[in-house]
Amino acid sequence: MQLGPNNFNLQDHAKKLIDQHLVAFNKFLFFLVFRTGNDVHTYAMVPQDHKVLQQVINKTLAQYEEQFGPIPSPPGAIPSPIDVSDLGGRGNGKGSHDKKPKD
Repeated sequence: MQLGPNNFNLQDHAKKLIDQHLVAFNKFLFFLVFRTGNDVHTYAMVPQDHKVLQQVINKTLAQYEEQFGPIPSPPGAIPSPIDVSDLGGRGNGKGSHDKKPKD
């Protein structure tokens, strides 16, 4: 099913607040890791889909800031508490994973 405004009602679905996130990648996939309370959810996307997601986020962020004003940037880099070594990379927390995922 393709999600769209005509077949998806946001009010019909439970929402979880993401309190931490991490994005990592290797040559083949992007990994999006979201923590909600004590639950951690990891999703993988091919680079083309990740690029589309980035474009959608940039567009909706611009719309939000146009309506509500600029969002202040956080002060400095926030280190990730998640060990990403099991995602197939070096686990340096910087998202620069260039090794092929483990089978």
